[in-house]
Amino acid sequence: MTLLVDSMSKVLSYDPETGILTWKIDMGQGGRIKAGSEAGCICKNTGYLKITLFKRNNLGHRLAWLLHYRELPDKKIDHINRIRSDNRISNLRLVTNSENGKNRKIHINNSSGHTGVNWSKRYSKWMARVKKGNKRVHLGYFENISDAVFAYEKASKELYPEINGGL
Repeated sequence: MTLLVDSMSKVLSYDPETGILTWKIDMGQGGRIKAGSEAGCICKNTGYLKITLFKRNNLGHRLAWLLHYRELPDKKIDHINRIRSDNRISNLRLVTNSENGKNRKIHINNSSGHTGVNWSKRYSKWMARVKKGNKRVHLGYFENISDAVFAYEKASKELYPEINGGL
């Protein structure tokens, strides 16, 4: 791991306050990428900063973590504010897969505008459910959307206090 950190540290600089990674040396064929310029580009499809280094594509937030803490974690690295290109160290945290999934945007086909709440045509009521591990836990049917949202938020805080306290 020390060799990896040392290799990265020789070619990249990281500013934890801004989250910006810059090249320390000229890179590319003929040195077309100049030292001092920002490294990488924002990927159109994912929104993550991508940096090609040593013939390998690397995610900016993983390089930022590596350069700041001098280690690559086993867990996922989550962007707290959900902005995938914001690689300030204060915006990055280690999470499990399920914790990472909790910090996602609301799905495009969500009818209620609230995570874990949707309209049940069958019962003509709002239904709330939360995911625990790989299982969905049904929280009930509600006349009012606010009651369903409250049920989801209460259950979510009980199941994932580390995430809901951090947002």
